[in-house]
Amino acid sequence: MSMRKVLYGPEGIRLSHIMKLYDKQSLLNYAGDLQIRRVSGLKKDELAEKIANELLAPSVMKRRIATFSPEERTLFERAIECPFVPTEDELDNAYALREKDYAFMNKKDELNVPVDVAEAYKKLNTPEFRQYTKKMSWLAQCLYFGENFYGVFDKDVLLEMYNARKGYHISYEELEHMCNEFPKDLTESHLEEGQRFIVAEYLAYDDRYKELLDVQAGKDFYIPTAEEVLDYNKNLYLSMEPAYQKLKEFFQKEIGLSYRDADDEAAEVWAKIQYDVDFQDMFQYFLDLYGEELTERRLDRLVNLLQNANNHTRLQIHRGHTPNEIMQSDIRRGHFAKPPVIVPGSTNAANMLKDVSAELAAMGVQVDFAGNADIVSDGKTQKKVYPNDPCPCGSGKKYKKCCGRT
Repeated sequence: MSMRKVLYGPEGIRLSHIMKLYDKQSLLNYAGDLQIRRVSGLKKDELAEKIANELLAPSVMKRRIATFSPEERTLFERAIECPFVPTEDELDNAYALREKDYAFMNKKDELNVPVDVAEAYKKLNTPEFRQYTKKMSWLAQCLYFGENFYGVFDKDVLLEMYNARKGYHISYEELEHMCNEFPKDLTESHLEEGQRFIVAEYLAYDDRYKELLDVQAGKDFYIPTAEEVLDYNKNLYLSMEPAYQKLKEFFQKEIGLSYRDADDEAAEVWAKIQYDVDFQDMFQYFLDLYGEELTERRLDRLVNLLQNANNHTRLQIHRGHTPNEIMQSDIRRGHFAKPPVIVPGSTNAANMLKDVSAELAAMGVQVDFAGNADIVSDGKTQKKVYPNDPCPCGSGKKYKKCCGRT
């Protein structure tokens, strides 16, 4: 979106003023999402007005605002009463509201709502509407969980997930109706009628979901508790998982991070595991950041905690199950997983790992001291050089970025 100035009307900022911040191609795409026809010949401002009118239509506004999270809804209603500056804890939800165009941030960094949106919402906000939003908001949170923990899932799984929350029980027919009413541009899932699977958007291209189904084959779906769905939607990782609680405690007490920074690092671990970052790369990440604080005892503890987090992270490839749960299942079936292996990225890391190699072996973690190193000769002596070591040629670059590139 362009950052040009919002045009003020005499009665205040209206939704059409927000729409005019978009370029024409974005507006055309927006019109397509809203299924507005015959717009290609309109001028940009005419198109912005048409989209604003559509977004203000009671039937459209009802379905779109109903997908707000409870936190977003609370901020939205506060902003209608009086614009305010969101706290640091409220910023993520404030930005999410802004992306949905029914609210905006003004020049004072206050969350605000266009005057016509506020007026339309007050008419819409009946007891029946609040009951409807309760159901649709929970559906949105279940869909988001399913996209990230399954990738591909059918409506039977979605129904079981939805009904796991006390007071939210619905029938399969009601779920079908809600899915058909859900604004398709506000979810990454395909909700097309007649489709057996609800598929995360990015997996639909080039039939990538078929590869995921091959990896997931034979695994049952993990059905989360309502608390897990709420936790993930709020924090973007399962922050209440004991393995991550212990990791955050380590960062606070042993490294000296604030609660927020410790939570950010725990979320970083979750993301790295989700994206299948090698264990040694994840270990090296923290070694580079906090090497000075990592005594031998702390290093031992960190490796233990990272391995524990890895074993207790719910993964899409396992349909929401953790590696530990899959390993227990494999043991029952007579299959056994390979032990994790750490490959040092630098001489410093190798020396630190040597000090705790016995403890790591006791935990089932192997260290490959040679797999990531080259033997370099200066004509007289030979030395082992790791990718992140300074290059022996004296360039000042890391070995992997210099002579080690080949």
